[in-house]
Amino acid sequence: MNREDIIRMAREAGGRFYEQQGDYGTWDFMPQELERFADLVAAAEREACAKVCDELAGVLRSEEHTS
Repeated sequence: MNREDIIRMAREAGGRFYEQQGDYGTWDFMPQELERFADLVAAAEREACAKVCDELAGVLRSEEHTS
């Protein structure tokens, strides 16, 4: 997950960015929007972890067949 992913999820959740200077600013969320943002981030992290686990399982299965 990179900066662009986080910004996309913040906007998707309904967050509003108030630019103060350049890339610096403040994000504003209503409580339900903040919860949605947290859910989106958690889901993205779970998906990334599952992908690593699947890749590792594939490597381990491959090693079992070559041993």
